[in-house]
Amino acid sequence: MIYWASMEGPLTPEQLEPIRQALVSRNKIEAIKLFRAASETGLAEAKQAVEDLERQWGLASSRPASAQETHPAPKRVGATGCLVVAVATGLIAALCVAFAR
Repeated sequence: MIYWASMEGPLTPEQLEPIRQALVSRNKIEAIKLFRAASETGLAEAKQAVEDLERQWGLASSRPASAQETHPAPKRVGATGCLVVAVATGLIAALCVAFAR
């Protein structure tokens, strides 16, 4: 049951479809903007209504994305990479000593 309304009355399926499409595309901010424009509600009301719609339509994620999912940790240099750096540093140091004489 859709119970949100604008000054003109309940939201129509035509008004709700772009909101649903934004949610399907995982663009909640756009969905909230569309809802606010269609319903003339404030930000907090629109956010709550969009989250209710997400649950009603079965689009709500079971949990928010973790920081690791949104910003994966940088790859670590393995032991081989460290060995290459150590050997290169040793060669450069040996060359510097040899040319300093």
